[in-house]
Amino acid sequence: MADAPCLLVEWTNPPVVLQFSGGVNPKGEYNAATAYSLGDSVSYNGSSYVAIQATTGNLPSDTTYWQVLAGKGDTGETGETGATGATGPTGANAYVYIAYASDASGTGFTMTFNPALNYIAVRNTTVEIPSPQASDFAGLWKNYKGEDGVPVADAGGTLDAITADYSPDVSLADKTMVAFVALGANTSTTPTFSPDGLTAHTIVKYGGQPLAAGDVHGAGMVCILEYNAANTRWELLNPAPSTSAYPPDYVSGFTLALDSDAEHDVTFGAGAARTSGGLDIRTTSAMTKQIDAAWASGSNAGGMLGGDTPSADALLNLWAIGGSGVSADFGFSLSTTSSPTLPSGYTDKVWLGYVKLDSSSNIVPCNWVGKGQQLEMWFKERQTVASGLNSTSYTTQSLSGWLISGVQADALFGGYSASADYSDDYCIVRLSHDGVNAKTVFGPMYNATVGSTGELYRYNYASPVFVPIIDSQIYYKNESMSTSWTLLLRAVKFWR
Repeated sequence: MADAPCLLVEWTNPPVVLQFSGGVNPKGEYNAATAYSLGDSVSYNGSSYVAIQATTGNLPSDTTYWQVLAGKGDTGETGETGATGATGPTGANAYVYIAYASDASGTGFTMTFNPALNYIAVRNTTVEIPSPQASDFAGLWKNYKGEDGVPVADAGGTLDAITADYSPDVSLADKTMVAFVALGANTSTTPTFSPDGLTAHTIVKYGGQPLAAGDVHGAGMVCILEYNAANTRWELLNPAPSTSAYPPDYVSGFTLALDSDAEHDVTFGAGAARTSGGLDIRTTSAMTKQIDAAWASGSNAGGMLGGDTPSADALLNLWAIGGSGVSADFGFSLSTTSSPTLPSGYTDKVWLGYVKLDSSSNIVPCNWVGKGQQLEMWFKERQTVASGLNSTSYTTQSLSGWLISGVQADALFGGYSASADYSDDYCIVRLSHDGVNAKTVFGPMYNATVGSTGELYRYNYASPVFVPIIDSQIYYKNESMSTSWTLLLRAVKFWR
């Protein structure tokens, strides 16, 4: 049987009657992407609609394409209030305590707010605390203001013996940091600092290097220091910026040569250097200094520093010296490489090399090869280091009279014996820097003539190499020798 027709009446004037031969086709919620045909019905915003012609993408509120089937009803009246529920169980007691202190240990404990105290503790508990104590808040303290800054005070004392008073007083605990406002620039490379009357300790920089004059730049500079308890010193964390083009311990130029009076005079070539303390030392022309006269500034003048005088068979150190407001110069000393006595106004130095003196306190003839940080010093004749040597196992031999202690150096050695037996190729000497590994092997020469082909060793059995020197000594042993031999020195290579 055919579907019964469906009539839809729109009560307009005059009325509009629509007939759907197949009835209304429910399509669910309206979807703008769906293609609807005559008689399709949808729900939209709480009402239902029927398509009165084919449509896609036209909202059901568009009466050109849709007719309301059933409109959304009005909101119903509010229902009556329900009965009151049963009372719940009584809750537990709760107490909140707030305390204040000056540190995480509860020092200065109080329950009353004090703006001078940086630490706060809050404790929540179900049990009343009648008389709260600091111990009741252990582990709860928090610094709610943040850490205190570095204390700052005006400097007192002098430019190189600095004091300062802080409130509260500081202690010399490791990594304690303080700051002071400087009186002026330091002039010493070893200024000291004494806060709050405590023991004065030296101020250094860069992990232990001495200051340069002016690292405390001048009056008004805020200097930040950190105490190093392990080395009992203050580290200046903000030394004045360097204006030097050279890194610390830099050496360029400063060639060395013996002058016309070769027994007493050394000529220093022009050069530039930067000391470990940050002082630049520069010269633009050669300068000659004399070992047989006390130091005086300038060329062709005495060079002996600190009252030193040449002594027989000694080693004489050669220095470039400088300071703020003085001209760079040179000098000699018998002291070690770390402690020459400098003239007034000179605050730092650079070690440039050394000379060997003979039994008459004159310079042993030599030539230097190279410039900058490495030099070779060649004696014009071989030098006797030790005689009567004869050992078939490694034995130490001191070089303290020939090399400067503490200076990195290599040396070129040889050997001699008058015994004709040493023409045998099996007679050899081994030299070692550590008593284990041979660094050079040679046959001692048996011709004593200086300047001969075999001056240092037999030319047909030799490996002439520089031997590294450690602790101013070497190790030697000999093989197939029936008599003793003599250790010779021809050259020293050193770093400055």
